Amino acid sequence: MGEKILDPNELITMTRDAFHACYQGDLNPWINMLNEKSIYIGNATPILVGRQAIEREFSKYTGSRVDQILQEDYYAYPVSEDVWQVYGQIILRGGENTM
Repeated sequence: MGEKILDPNELITMTRDAFHACYQGDLNPWINMLNEKSIYIGNATPILVGRQAIEREFSKYTGSRVDQILQEDYYAYPVSEDVWQVYGQIILRGGENTM
């Protein structure tokens, strides 16, 4: 059985929806998308490699809510035939202990 062809628009939608769940305090949709090869590069954390490292770093935000998404832009870039990078610029306004 062949593997599903990745659609960049679908990847962007999945990523955006998972991040929106995070912004409401539910990290599970995002964490469940990750695997041992996942890499997180952000401006407020060190580079994180693997689901466990990413989950450990972001678990402190479980239950935190973002007050407002001021700006968000997402892009999908093909790294290889079956690997895509989804990246974005996201500006948030939040209270204590938010992302």
